[in-house]
Amino acid sequence: MLKLKRKNRTKTILLSLSLLGMFLIGIYSTVVVASTYQVALIKETEYFSITQYEEDAWHTTVNASSTPTDWFEGEANMTDAQSKYTTLGWSYSSWEFYDVLYSVILQKSQIPLLMAIAELGYNETEINNNYTNTFNLWFGVRSYWNFTTINFEESPSNAQDPILIFQNPGDYWKMLDDYNHLVEDIQNDPSIPPFIKIQFSNITGDEFLWQLIFSGFGVALPANEYLTILIDELGCENATVNNNILTIERIGEANYTVEITYGAKGTQLSFVVKDVDSNIIYAIKSTGNENYVLNIILIVITISVIGFVAYIIYKKKTSRD
Repeated sequence: MLKLKRKNRTKTILLSLSLLGMFLIGIYSTVVVASTYQVALIKETEYFSITQYEEDAWHTTVNASSTPTDWFEGEANMTDAQSKYTTLGWSYSSWEFYDVLYSVILQKSQIPLLMAIAELGYNETEINNNYTNTFNLWFGVRSYWNFTTINFEESPSNAQDPILIFQNPGDYWKMLDDYNHLVEDIQNDPSIPPFIKIQFSNITGDEFLWQLIFSGFGVALPANEYLTILIDELGCENATVNNNILTIERIGEANYTVEITYGAKGTQLSFVVKDVDSNIIYAIKSTGNENYVLNIILIVITISVIGFVAYIIYKKKTSRD
């Protein structure tokens, strides 16, 4: 009977240590399961580097008078410049149309204009009463450091950069449809001054998709399916999806494409601009993150501890026998 108690005690200790090891490994990764899609975000710091920038090709193909700094903050026009972001956390949320309007659709220049006509029936309450769709999402927050060729500052460039992953990719069409109807209401309202009306116009699915790319847009998993439904629902004519890569055809000084790869966490891994001959004009790529190394260390430490404790228990057991 004494030996049986020792065996039970040994099993209990080993089970407890195993569960502890699983907990230590699991706390750094969270998978949120929805009815159809999964959202997998990790509290980590991820680094990005500009691996290529062909300035002459940019000016002859993308825009003669712009640089990548018109798309990205900091020294985004410098090869080998780096940026990083640290994912701080996320939560499930439900938004009304007004929330989506401010956080996803409107340009910065449009926000004060909408506020200026709030008393004419375009305030939060009236807009949500007229457009009743709700949108479920995972709202993430990360700290972001702009591209730089020197060491990162201690404080981030943006301490609360959003990550927006909507549960249903079909919701993006609802957002766009609501917005375009709102624009029609503004255009047909005789009480609104012309100089405000001119700042609001309908946008296409392709235009909306391009806008999303630069506004914290993330995808749920499986990414390929999510992105395919998204562009189909938006009616995009210049976008395709293959193997988690979203390819957008653009026209600047000449035709070019932008390829955006989404990784296992639903966030961007790379952003590549190519000409019609597939020559790379500009490329940003992930160069890794800190948590992969930490997870490996935790796994090794946990397995080592479990093995060492099991060995000690076994030696004590055999010596007593």
